Amino acid sequence: MYEVEQLPEESGKLAAAILESRAGGLRYLKRTFVADSGSFEESFALEHDRAFREVILKKFGG
Repeated sequence: MYEVEQLPEESGKLAAAILESRAGGLRYLKRTFVADSGSFEESFALEHDRAFREVILKKFGG
């Protein structure tokens, strides 16, 4: 959680991180969030778990 005074700086950091992300990863996130009809928290957990299984574990042989 951030204080109001921190929001401009922190939102700038988030925007920079998004701009530096690979297009495929961003498409994956968007598809996951759009397809889910639950809450943001549920969508985030689903995306995190799926990305971990399908991307990270496969990349590192898990």
